Amino acid sequence: MIRFSETVPLVLTPLTPIHIGCGEDFEPTNYVIDNGVLYGFEPSRLGLTSEDRERLIQCADRAADAAVRGVQQFFHERRHQCRAISHLALPVAIGVAQRYERRIGQVAQRESGGRTVINRLEIERTAHHPYSGKPYLPGSSIKGSARTAWLNAMDNIPPIRCNPGQPPRKSASDLEKEILGGSFVSDPFRLVEFADAAGADLKSRVVFAVDRRKSDGKENNVAIREVIVAGQHRAAQGEIRFKMRPPSSDPSHAPRVEKCIGDFAVLARACNRFYRRRLEVDLEVLTGLGETQWAEAFRSLIATLKPALDEGRAMLLRVGRHSGAESVTLERHRWIRIMEGPGKAHWAHDATTIWLAADREDARTGLRLFGWLLLERADDLLAEDTLSRWCAAEKTTPAETSRVAEGSDEPTRGPRHAPDEMVWPQARLQYNRQNGTLTAFGPQNTRATALGPRGTELFTSLPADVQRRIQSNPYSVRVVARVRGPELLAVELGS
Repeated sequence: MIRFSETVPLVLTPLTPIHIGCGEDFEPTNYVIDNGVLYGFEPSRLGLTSEDRERLIQCADRAADAAVRGVQQFFHERRHQCRAISHLALPVAIGVAQRYERRIGQVAQRESGGRTVINRLEIERTAHHPYSGKPYLPGSSIKGSARTAWLNAMDNIPPIRCNPGQPPRKSASDLEKEILGGSFVSDPFRLVEFADAAGADLKSRVVFAVDRRKSDGKENNVAIREVIVAGQHRAAQGEIRFKMRPPSSDPSHAPRVEKCIGDFAVLARACNRFYRRRLEVDLEVLTGLGETQWAEAFRSLIATLKPALDEGRAMLLRVGRHSGAESVTLERHRWIRIMEGPGKAHWAHDATTIWLAADREDARTGLRLFGWLLLERADDLLAEDTLSRWCAAEKTTPAETSRVAEGSDEPTRGPRHAPDEMVWPQARLQYNRQNGTLTAFGPQNTRATALGPRGTELFTSLPADVQRRIQSNPYSVRVVARVRGPELLAVELGS
Protein backbone atom coordinates (compact mmCIF):
# COMPACT_ATOMS: atom_id res chain seq x y z
CA MET A 1 0.00 0.00 0.00
CA ILE A 2 1.32 3.47 -0.89
CA ARG A 3 1.99 5.60 2.18
CA PHE A 4 1.84 9.36 1.91
CA SER A 5 4.33 11.53 3.74
CA GLU A 6 2.00 14.54 3.72
CA THR A 7 -1.51 15.37 2.61
CA VAL A 8 -2.25 19.09 2.54
CA PRO A 9 -5.86 20.31 2.31
CA LEU A 10 -6.21 23.38 0.11
CA VAL A 11 -8.62 26.23 -0.50
CA LEU A 12 -8.37 28.04 -3.83
CA THR A 13 -9.29 31.57 -4.86
CA PRO A 14 -9.47 32.49 -8.58
CA LEU A 15 -7.94 35.98 -8.70
CA THR A 16 -8.72 36.54 -12.40
CA PRO A 17 -10.94 34.72 -14.96
CA ILE A 18 -9.83 31.13 -15.61
CA HIS A 19 -10.61 29.01 -18.68
CA ILE A 20 -9.47 25.39 -18.75
CA GLY A 21 -10.52 23.80 -22.02
CA CYS A 22 -12.36 20.49 -22.00
CA GLY A 23 -13.02 19.87 -25.72
CA GLU A 24 -16.73 20.67 -25.40
CA ASP A 25 -18.62 23.65 -26.79
CA PHE A 26 -21.97 25.30 -26.38
CA GLU A 27 -23.52 25.41 -29.86
CA PRO A 28 -26.60 27.35 -31.03
CA THR A 29 -28.52 24.08 -31.20
CA ASN A 30 -28.08 23.40 -27.46
CA TYR A 31 -28.16 26.90 -25.98
CA VAL A 32 -30.02 30.17 -26.27
CA ILE A 33 -29.19 33.57 -24.78
CA ASP A 34 -32.07 35.56 -23.36
CA ASN A 35 -31.92 38.63 -21.10
CA GLY A 36 -28.19 38.26 -20.50
CA VAL A 37 -28.34 34.58 -19.53
CA LEU A 38 -27.16 31.55 -21.49
CA TYR A 39 -29.56 28.63 -21.10
CA GLY A 40 -28.16 25.20 -21.93
CA PHE A 41 -30.71 22.57 -22.92
CA GLU A 42 -31.04 19.14 -24.47
CA PRO A 43 -32.74 19.58 -27.89
CA SER A 44 -34.45 16.18 -27.72
CA ARG A 45 -36.44 17.37 -24.69
CA LEU A 46 -38.02 20.26 -26.57
CA GLY A 47 -41.69 19.51 -27.18
CA LEU A 48 -42.55 20.23 -30.80
CA THR A 49 -45.89 20.52 -32.51
CA SER A 50 -46.38 18.87 -35.88
CA GLU A 51 -45.92 22.31 -37.48
CA ASP A 52 -42.66 22.78 -35.56
CA ARG A 53 -41.35 19.42 -36.75
CA GLU A 54 -42.21 20.27 -40.34
CA ARG A 55 -40.44 23.63 -40.01
CA LEU A 56 -37.34 22.02 -38.52
CA ILE A 57 -37.22 19.40 -41.29
CA GLN A 58 -37.49 22.15 -43.89
CA CYS A 59 -34.59 24.03 -42.25
CA ALA A 60 -32.41 20.91 -42.16
CA ASP A 61 -33.18 20.09 -45.80
CA ARG A 62 -31.63 23.31 -47.10
CA ALA A 63 -28.16 23.56 -48.58
CA ALA A 64 -25.35 23.14 -46.03
CA ASP A 65 -24.80 26.73 -44.83
CA ALA A 66 -28.46 27.67 -45.12
CA ALA A 67 -29.41 24.57 -43.08
CA VAL A 68 -27.14 25.58 -40.21
CA ARG A 69 -28.47 29.14 -40.21
CA GLY A 70 -32.06 27.92 -40.37
CA VAL A 71 -31.64 25.53 -37.44
CA GLN A 72 -29.94 28.28 -35.40
CA GLN A 73 -32.85 30.60 -36.03
CA PHE A 74 -35.39 27.85 -35.27
CA PHE A 75 -34.14 27.40 -31.70
CA HIS A 76 -33.66 31.13 -31.17
CA GLU A 77 -37.30 31.80 -32.08
CA ARG A 78 -38.31 29.22 -29.45
CA ARG A 79 -35.91 30.48 -26.79
CA HIS A 80 -38.63 30.76 -24.13
CA GLN A 81 -39.48 27.08 -24.59
CA CYS A 82 -35.76 26.26 -24.47
CA ARG A 83 -35.44 28.17 -21.22
CA ALA A 84 -38.21 26.10 -19.68
CA ILE A 85 -36.32 22.84 -20.25
CA SER A 86 -32.83 24.21 -19.56
CA HIS A 87 -30.52 22.35 -17.20
CA LEU A 88 -27.96 25.14 -16.89
CA ALA A 89 -28.00 28.95 -16.75
CA LEU A 90 -24.89 31.14 -16.98
CA PRO A 91 -24.58 34.94 -17.00
CA VAL A 92 -22.96 36.30 -20.15
CA ALA A 93 -21.03 39.49 -20.82
CA ILE A 94 -23.06 42.27 -22.40
CA GLY A 95 -21.02 42.16 -25.61
CA VAL A 96 -21.55 38.41 -25.98
CA ALA A 97 -25.31 38.79 -25.62
CA GLN A 98 -25.40 41.59 -28.17
CA ARG A 99 -23.26 39.64 -30.63
CA TYR A 100 -25.59 36.66 -30.32
CA GLU A 101 -28.68 38.78 -30.99
CA ARG A 102 -26.99 40.44 -33.93
CA ARG A 103 -25.60 37.32 -35.59
CA ILE A 104 -27.85 34.36 -34.78
CA GLY A 105 -28.97 32.76 -38.02
CA GLN A 106 -27.12 35.34 -40.13
CA VAL A 107 -24.26 35.20 -42.63
CA ALA A 108 -20.98 36.45 -41.15
CA GLN A 109 -19.50 37.49 -44.50
CA ARG A 110 -19.40 36.70 -48.18
CA GLU A 111 -16.16 35.71 -49.83
CA SER A 112 -15.15 36.21 -53.43
CA GLY A 113 -17.07 33.81 -55.65
CA GLY A 114 -20.22 34.18 -53.54
CA ARG A 115 -19.32 31.62 -50.84
CA THR A 116 -20.88 32.51 -47.49
CA VAL A 117 -19.24 32.19 -44.08
CA ILE A 118 -21.79 31.53 -41.37
CA ASN A 119 -21.80 32.55 -37.72
CA ARG A 120 -21.40 29.26 -35.93
CA LEU A 121 -21.39 30.99 -32.52
CA GLU A 122 -19.70 28.18 -30.63
CA ILE A 123 -18.72 28.98 -27.05
CA GLU A 124 -15.86 26.97 -25.59
CA ARG A 125 -16.73 25.51 -22.20
CA THR A 126 -14.39 25.40 -19.26
CA ALA A 127 -13.78 22.10 -17.43
CA HIS A 128 -17.01 21.11 -15.71
CA HIS A 129 -18.68 18.21 -13.96
CA PRO A 130 -20.54 16.11 -16.57
CA TYR A 131 -23.70 15.73 -14.48
CA SER A 132 -24.13 19.04 -12.66
CA GLY A 133 -22.41 21.30 -15.20
CA LYS A 134 -20.55 23.05 -12.37
CA PRO A 135 -17.01 24.22 -13.18
CA TYR A 136 -13.96 22.82 -11.44
CA LEU A 137 -10.16 23.06 -11.60
CA PRO A 138 -8.60 19.78 -12.81
CA GLY A 139 -5.74 18.56 -10.66
CA SER A 140 -3.72 17.91 -13.82
CA SER A 141 -3.85 21.61 -14.75
CA ILE A 142 -2.77 22.75 -11.29
CA LYS A 143 0.02 20.16 -11.25
CA GLY A 144 1.27 21.18 -14.70
CA SER A 145 1.53 24.79 -13.60
CA ALA A 146 3.44 23.89 -10.45
CA ARG A 147 5.72 21.53 -12.39
CA THR A 148 6.82 24.29 -14.77
CA ALA A 149 7.88 26.45 -11.82
CA TRP A 150 9.72 23.55 -10.16
CA LEU A 151 11.61 22.71 -13.35
CA ASN A 152 12.57 26.37 -13.63
CA ALA A 153 13.91 26.28 -10.06
CA MET A 154 15.91 23.09 -10.74
CA ASP A 155 17.35 24.34 -14.02
CA ASN A 156 21.15 24.61 -13.94
CA ILE A 157 22.08 23.56 -17.48
CA PRO A 158 23.44 25.86 -20.20
CA PRO A 159 20.75 27.97 -21.93
CA ILE A 160 19.46 26.82 -25.29
CA ARG A 161 20.87 28.79 -28.19
CA CYS A 162 18.51 29.51 -31.05
CA ASN A 163 18.72 31.09 -34.47
CA PRO A 164 15.65 33.37 -34.71
CA GLY A 165 14.94 31.93 -38.13
CA GLN A 166 14.95 28.30 -36.93
CA PRO A 167 13.31 26.35 -34.07
CA PRO A 168 15.41 25.46 -30.99
CA ARG A 169 17.66 22.46 -31.51
CA LYS A 170 16.57 20.82 -28.27
CA SER A 171 12.98 19.72 -27.60
CA ALA A 172 11.13 20.49 -24.37
CA SER A 173 11.06 16.81 -23.36
CA ASP A 174 14.82 16.45 -23.89
CA LEU A 175 15.36 19.59 -21.86
CA GLU A 176 13.29 18.24 -18.97
CA LYS A 177 15.18 14.93 -18.97
CA GLU A 178 18.48 16.79 -18.76
CA ILE A 179 17.29 18.97 -15.86
CA LEU A 180 15.87 16.02 -13.91
CA GLY A 181 18.63 13.59 -14.76
CA GLY A 182 16.34 11.09 -16.47
CA SER A 183 12.78 10.47 -17.67
CA PHE A 184 9.59 9.32 -15.93
CA VAL A 185 11.14 7.26 -13.13
CA SER A 186 13.32 10.17 -12.07
CA ASP A 187 10.60 12.82 -12.27
CA PRO A 188 9.93 14.14 -8.73
CA PHE A 189 6.38 15.03 -9.73
CA ARG A 190 5.70 11.31 -9.95
CA LEU A 191 5.51 11.57 -6.16
CA VAL A 192 3.17 14.59 -6.10
CA GLU A 193 -0.58 14.45 -6.73
CA PHE A 194 -3.04 17.32 -6.98
CA ALA A 195 -6.71 16.44 -6.55
CA ASP A 196 -9.36 18.15 -8.66
CA ALA A 197 -10.53 21.32 -6.92
CA ALA A 198 -14.26 22.01 -6.81
CA GLY A 199 -16.81 23.95 -4.82
CA ALA A 200 -20.57 23.78 -4.52
CA ASP A 201 -20.83 27.53 -5.16
CA LEU A 202 -18.03 27.92 -7.72
CA LYS A 203 -19.48 30.03 -10.55
CA SER A 204 -18.70 30.61 -14.21
CA ARG A 205 -19.78 33.12 -16.84
CA VAL A 206 -19.24 33.75 -20.56
CA VAL A 207 -16.83 36.44 -21.80
CA PHE A 208 -14.68 37.37 -24.78
CA ALA A 209 -11.05 36.31 -25.01
CA VAL A 210 -9.30 39.03 -26.99
CA ASP A 211 -5.77 38.84 -28.40
CA ARG A 212 -4.07 42.24 -28.25
CA ARG A 213 -0.67 43.37 -29.47
CA LYS A 214 1.45 44.32 -26.46
CA SER A 215 3.02 47.34 -28.09
CA ASP A 216 -0.13 49.25 -29.02
CA GLY A 217 -3.20 47.19 -28.07
CA LYS A 218 -4.11 46.48 -31.69
CA GLU A 219 -6.78 43.80 -31.97
CA ASN A 220 -5.91 40.42 -33.45
CA ASN A 221 -8.05 37.36 -32.73
CA VAL A 222 -11.19 37.06 -30.64
CA ALA A 223 -13.04 34.05 -29.17
CA ILE A 224 -15.86 33.43 -26.71
CA ARG A 225 -15.11 31.36 -23.60
CA GLU A 226 -16.83 30.17 -20.45
CA VAL A 227 -14.61 31.17 -17.53
CA ILE A 228 -14.51 30.63 -13.79
CA VAL A 229 -15.45 33.98 -12.29
CA ALA A 230 -12.69 36.00 -10.64
CA GLY A 231 -12.84 37.04 -6.99
CA GLN A 232 -14.63 34.00 -5.55
CA HIS A 233 -13.05 33.99 -2.11
CA ARG A 234 -11.89 30.46 -1.20
CA ALA A 235 -14.69 29.04 -3.33
CA ALA A 236 -12.92 25.79 -4.27
CA GLN A 237 -11.40 23.05 -2.18
CA GLY A 238 -8.76 20.48 -3.08
CA GLU A 239 -5.63 18.85 -1.74
CA ILE A 240 -2.04 18.05 -2.61
CA ARG A 241 -0.43 14.73 -1.67
CA PHE A 242 3.31 14.18 -1.32
CA LYS A 243 4.25 10.50 -1.56
CA MET A 244 7.32 9.09 0.10
CA ARG A 245 10.28 8.36 -2.14
CA PRO A 246 10.01 4.59 -2.83
CA PRO A 247 12.88 2.54 -1.44
CA SER A 248 14.99 1.08 -4.22
CA SER A 249 18.32 -0.63 -4.45
CA ASP A 250 18.76 0.94 -7.87
CA PRO A 251 18.91 4.78 -7.64
CA SER A 252 17.96 5.03 -11.32
CA HIS A 253 14.47 3.71 -10.47
CA ALA A 254 13.49 6.70 -8.31
CA PRO A 255 13.83 10.48 -8.37
CA ARG A 256 17.15 11.74 -7.09
CA VAL A 257 16.98 12.88 -3.47
CA GLU A 258 18.16 16.42 -4.25
CA LYS A 259 15.44 16.78 -6.93
CA CYS A 260 12.57 15.63 -4.70
CA ILE A 261 10.01 18.05 -3.29
CA GLY A 262 10.17 18.08 0.47
CA ASP A 263 6.84 19.64 1.38
CA PHE A 264 4.23 22.21 0.45
CA ALA A 265 6.34 25.19 1.55
CA VAL A 266 9.29 24.18 -0.64
CA LEU A 267 7.10 23.81 -3.73
CA ALA A 268 5.15 26.99 -2.95
CA ARG A 269 8.30 29.11 -2.73
CA ALA A 270 9.51 27.82 -6.12
CA CYS A 271 6.12 28.59 -7.69
CA ASN A 272 5.95 32.04 -6.12
CA ARG A 273 9.40 33.04 -7.37
CA PHE A 274 8.57 32.02 -10.93
CA TYR A 275 5.02 33.33 -11.22
CA ARG A 276 5.51 36.60 -9.36
CA ARG A 277 8.07 37.58 -11.97
CA ARG A 278 5.68 36.61 -14.75
CA LEU A 279 2.83 38.52 -13.11
CA GLU A 280 4.87 41.72 -12.84
CA VAL A 281 5.75 41.59 -16.55
CA ASP A 282 2.10 41.11 -17.54
CA LEU A 283 0.96 43.90 -15.22
CA GLU A 284 3.41 46.21 -16.97
CA VAL A 285 1.85 45.24 -20.31
CA LEU A 286 -1.63 45.83 -18.94
CA THR A 287 -0.60 49.22 -17.59
CA GLY A 288 0.66 50.10 -21.05
CA LEU A 289 -2.77 49.21 -22.44
CA GLY A 290 -4.49 51.61 -20.05
CA GLU A 291 -5.54 49.36 -17.14
CA THR A 292 -3.39 51.26 -14.66
CA GLN A 293 -5.80 51.31 -11.72
CA TRP A 294 -6.56 47.58 -11.79
CA ALA A 295 -2.89 46.66 -12.31
CA GLU A 296 -1.88 48.76 -9.30
CA ALA A 297 -4.59 47.13 -7.17
CA PHE A 298 -3.29 43.69 -8.13
CA ARG A 299 0.29 44.76 -7.28
CA SER A 300 -0.92 45.99 -3.91
CA LEU A 301 -2.61 42.65 -3.22
CA ILE A 302 0.54 40.68 -4.03
CA ALA A 303 2.70 43.07 -1.97
CA THR A 304 0.45 42.48 1.03
CA LEU A 305 0.65 38.72 0.52
CA LYS A 306 4.44 38.79 0.01
CA PRO A 307 5.44 37.62 3.54
CA ALA A 308 3.15 34.57 3.29
CA LEU A 309 4.32 33.84 -0.27
CA ASP A 310 7.98 34.10 0.79
CA GLU A 311 7.35 31.71 3.68
CA GLY A 312 5.60 29.20 1.43
CA ARG A 313 2.30 29.41 3.31
CA ALA A 314 0.42 30.11 0.05
CA MET A 315 1.05 29.37 -3.61
CA LEU A 316 0.54 31.67 -6.60
CA LEU A 317 -0.08 29.84 -9.89
CA ARG A 318 -1.22 30.57 -13.41
CA VAL A 319 -3.42 27.88 -14.92
CA GLY A 320 -5.49 27.18 -17.99
CA ARG A 321 -5.68 28.51 -21.49
CA HIS A 322 -4.36 31.97 -22.37
CA SER A 323 -1.79 31.84 -19.57
CA GLY A 324 0.78 33.00 -22.12
CA ALA A 325 3.74 31.17 -23.61
CA GLU A 326 6.06 32.79 -21.07
CA SER A 327 4.18 31.12 -18.18
CA VAL A 328 4.55 27.60 -19.60
CA THR A 329 8.22 27.75 -20.61
CA LEU A 330 11.49 27.91 -18.67
CA GLU A 331 13.10 31.33 -18.34
CA ARG A 332 16.62 30.42 -19.49
CA HIS A 333 15.47 28.31 -22.46
CA ARG A 334 12.46 30.26 -23.68
CA TRP A 335 11.97 30.52 -27.43
CA ILE A 336 8.49 31.37 -28.68
CA ARG A 337 7.30 31.02 -32.24
CA ILE A 338 6.06 34.38 -33.55
CA MET A 339 3.82 34.18 -36.60
CA GLU A 340 4.43 36.88 -39.23
CA GLY A 341 1.83 35.76 -41.74
CA PRO A 342 0.76 32.65 -43.66
CA GLY A 343 3.69 30.23 -43.56
CA LYS A 344 6.10 32.80 -42.10
CA ALA A 345 7.44 32.86 -38.54
CA HIS A 346 10.47 33.63 -36.41
CA TRP A 347 11.56 32.69 -32.87
CA ALA A 348 11.87 35.16 -30.00
CA HIS A 349 12.24 35.18 -26.21
CA ASP A 350 8.94 37.00 -25.60
CA ALA A 351 5.49 36.87 -27.17
CA THR A 352 4.28 39.97 -29.00
CA THR A 353 0.60 39.60 -28.06
CA ILE A 354 -1.39 38.89 -24.92
CA TRP A 355 -4.82 37.28 -24.45
CA LEU A 356 -7.18 39.13 -22.11
CA ALA A 357 -10.71 38.63 -20.80
CA ALA A 358 -13.20 41.33 -21.79
CA ASP A 359 -16.91 42.03 -21.79
CA ARG A 360 -16.81 43.44 -25.34
CA GLU A 361 -14.69 42.31 -28.27
CA ASP A 362 -13.54 45.89 -28.89
CA ALA A 363 -13.15 46.80 -25.19
CA ARG A 364 -10.49 49.33 -24.17
CA THR A 365 -11.30 49.12 -20.46
CA GLY A 366 -12.20 46.29 -18.11
CA LEU A 367 -9.46 44.06 -19.57
CA ARG A 368 -8.29 41.26 -17.27
CA LEU A 369 -5.44 38.77 -17.27
CA PHE A 370 -6.35 35.11 -17.57
CA GLY A 371 -5.51 32.29 -15.21
CA TRP A 372 -4.23 33.69 -11.88
CA LEU A 373 -5.00 31.46 -8.91
CA LEU A 374 -4.09 31.54 -5.20
CA LEU A 375 -3.78 28.31 -3.20
CA GLU A 376 -3.78 28.36 0.60
CA ARG A 377 -3.35 25.60 3.13
CA ALA A 378 -6.79 25.02 4.61
CA ASP A 379 -5.10 24.31 7.95
CA ASP A 380 -3.05 27.55 7.86
CA LEU A 381 -5.19 30.26 6.28
CA LEU A 382 -3.86 33.75 5.69
CA ALA A 383 -5.37 36.84 7.28
CA GLU A 384 -8.60 37.46 5.40
CA ASP A 385 -8.83 41.24 5.18
CA THR A 386 -6.73 41.98 2.08
CA LEU A 387 -7.78 38.94 0.07
CA SER A 388 -11.45 39.25 0.93
CA ARG A 389 -11.43 42.96 0.01
CA TRP A 390 -9.84 42.16 -3.34
CA CYS A 391 -12.47 39.52 -4.01
CA ALA A 392 -15.31 41.82 -3.00
CA ALA A 393 -14.02 44.49 -5.38
CA GLU A 394 -13.71 42.03 -8.27
CA LYS A 395 -17.23 40.69 -7.77
CA THR A 396 -18.78 44.15 -7.83
CA THR A 397 -17.19 45.29 -11.10
CA PRO A 398 -19.52 45.90 -14.09
CA ALA A 399 -18.33 42.62 -15.63
CA GLU A 400 -20.25 40.70 -12.98
CA THR A 401 -23.57 42.50 -13.55
CA SER A 402 -23.83 42.61 -17.32
CA ARG A 403 -27.07 43.38 -19.13
CA VAL A 404 -28.34 42.71 -22.63
CA ALA A 405 -28.99 46.41 -23.14
CA GLU A 406 -27.79 49.42 -21.24
CA GLY A 407 -30.24 50.37 -18.52
CA SER A 408 -31.92 46.97 -18.35
CA ASP A 409 -33.21 45.98 -14.92
CA GLU A 410 -33.07 42.27 -15.70
CA PRO A 411 -30.65 40.42 -13.38
CA THR A 412 -28.37 37.86 -15.00
CA ARG A 413 -27.67 35.50 -12.15
CA GLY A 414 -29.53 32.48 -13.45
CA PRO A 415 -32.89 31.08 -14.54
CA ARG A 416 -36.05 32.62 -13.17
CA HIS A 417 -37.50 29.23 -12.31
CA ALA A 418 -35.22 26.72 -10.63
CA PRO A 419 -36.04 23.04 -11.18
CA ASP A 420 -38.48 21.58 -8.67
CA GLU A 421 -37.16 19.39 -5.88
CA MET A 422 -37.93 15.70 -6.28
CA VAL A 423 -37.65 12.62 -4.08
CA TRP A 424 -36.29 9.33 -5.42
CA PRO A 425 -37.44 6.69 -2.90
CA GLN A 426 -35.34 3.83 -4.36
CA ALA A 427 -32.12 5.52 -5.44
CA ARG A 428 -28.72 3.84 -5.75
CA LEU A 429 -25.54 5.62 -4.70
CA GLN A 430 -22.03 5.65 -6.10
CA TYR A 431 -19.18 7.36 -4.26
CA ASN A 432 -15.86 8.44 -5.75
CA ARG A 433 -13.43 8.66 -2.84
CA GLN A 434 -10.74 10.31 -4.96
CA ASN A 435 -12.68 13.52 -5.66
CA GLY A 436 -15.51 13.26 -3.11
CA THR A 437 -18.31 13.02 -5.69
CA LEU A 438 -21.53 11.27 -4.62
CA THR A 439 -23.93 10.31 -7.42
CA ALA A 440 -27.51 9.13 -6.98
CA PHE A 441 -29.19 7.06 -9.71
CA GLY A 442 -32.96 7.42 -9.94
CA PRO A 443 -35.81 6.44 -12.30
CA GLN A 444 -34.73 5.61 -15.87
CA ASN A 445 -31.13 5.81 -14.63
CA THR A 446 -31.34 9.59 -14.23
CA ARG A 447 -28.52 11.03 -12.16
CA ALA A 448 -28.01 13.74 -9.56
CA THR A 449 -24.63 14.62 -8.10
CA ALA A 450 -23.07 16.29 -5.08
CA LEU A 451 -19.48 17.42 -5.60
CA GLY A 452 -16.81 17.18 -2.91
CA PRO A 453 -16.72 18.23 -0.12
CA ARG A 454 -20.54 18.21 -0.07
CA GLY A 455 -20.53 14.73 -1.61
CA THR A 456 -18.23 13.45 1.13
CA GLU A 457 -20.40 15.10 3.79
CA LEU A 458 -23.52 13.34 2.52
CA PHE A 459 -21.75 10.00 2.16
CA THR A 460 -20.24 10.04 5.65
CA SER A 461 -23.64 10.92 7.14
CA LEU A 462 -24.70 7.34 6.37
CA PRO A 463 -23.92 4.51 8.82
CA ALA A 464 -20.44 3.01 8.44
CA ASP A 465 -21.74 -0.41 7.39
CA VAL A 466 -23.89 1.21 4.67
CA GLN A 467 -20.84 3.16 3.42
CA ARG A 468 -18.88 -0.08 3.10
CA ARG A 469 -21.71 -1.80 1.23
CA ILE A 470 -22.07 1.09 -1.21
CA GLN A 471 -18.35 1.05 -1.99
CA SER A 472 -18.24 -2.71 -2.49
CA ASN A 473 -21.49 -2.96 -4.47
CA PRO A 474 -23.57 0.16 -5.26
CA TYR A 475 -26.53 -2.03 -6.28
CA SER A 476 -26.83 -3.55 -2.80
CA VAL A 477 -28.17 -0.41 -1.08
CA ARG A 478 -31.28 1.65 -1.77
CA VAL A 479 -31.73 5.10 -0.24
CA VAL A 480 -34.12 8.02 -0.36
CA ALA A 481 -32.50 10.81 -2.37
CA ARG A 482 -33.73 14.40 -2.52
CA VAL A 483 -32.65 16.12 -5.75
CA ARG A 484 -33.12 19.33 -7.70
CA GLY A 485 -32.36 18.93 -11.38
CA PRO A 486 -28.86 17.43 -11.65
CA GLU A 487 -27.97 18.38 -8.04
CA LEU A 488 -28.09 15.87 -5.18
CA LEU A 489 -29.35 17.67 -2.04
CA ALA A 490 -29.73 14.97 0.63
CA VAL A 491 -29.73 11.21 1.19
CA GLU A 492 -31.19 9.06 3.96
CA LEU A 493 -32.05 5.46 4.54
CA GLY A 494 -35.63 4.46 3.85
CA SER A 495 -37.89 3.21 6.58
